[in-house]
Amino acid sequence: MNASNPAIDAFIERLPPGRTFGEVIVNRPDAGFDVRHRQDEKTAPDDLELIDPEQLRLRTASDRAGRYRPLRSAPGLRSGWRARADTPAELWRVLNAVYPGAVGDWYAARQGEKLLSYRQFASRQSGMFRNLAKLSEAQARRTAQACCDEKRCLKQRLWPAAESEPPPDRESRQAPVMVCLEPCSLLMELARREFRLGQEPTVALQLPEPEISPILTALETLARSFPESSRVADFSAPTAPHRLALLRERILAQAERKT
Repeated sequence: MNASNPAIDAFIERLPPGRTFGEVIVNRPDAGFDVRHRQDEKTAPDDLELIDPEQLRLRTASDRAGRYRPLRSAPGLRSGWRARADTPAELWRVLNAVYPGAVGDWYAARQGEKLLSYRQFASRQSGMFRNLAKLSEAQARRTAQACCDEKRCLKQRLWPAAESEPPPDRESRQAPVMVCLEPCSLLMELARREFRLGQEPTVALQLPEPEISPILTALETLARSFPESSRVADFSAPTAPHRLALLRERILAQAERKT
């Protein structure tokens, strides 16, 4: 007899038919569950490739351009497939193949999981991340904004980037949504870049105020349309989306200080 899984049981109980979870949609056409990309909601089942959780894990490890997805909760999930789950345990495996740990994190948040701020989390790190607790609150906030924006991650960030941030809305945790309980390795790597940049010499640029908005828009556009040959987590590349997003946040912060 299989042990009950309270996380998937609560997920099923609170997931209305046709509700999306990240970029997937879960339906209950009969006694089981049908999981597919939300873009394929109206596609006939026979027109989609039926795959098992292991095939699904491999399929969703790369984006539509074939690039490795270091952040599984990032937009860009490949479509054209569907997965069948006959039991809650099978649904758990399917969803974990697409979004590892996401259902468990949502359940933990709903249960009142204790959240650490960025500084509290960073102070526990060692090795190459050992100095990252030294970021100021402003640096931590713009790093989180650059990395955790919905255009780059579909999770709702619950941990505070700064101690001064208000606590998250607990009611928003009740419905099945993807949540982030602590800084991920991608954010910590971006924080390393922010820390190093804080030690570099600065250059004062004199720009007319009306030109700030076009620059911010251009950076956001470039961050969304980086070349297919680029790697998402290669922050040394000039076109890396997270690098451009962090630059945008730095320019925005400086512009706000001058107004």
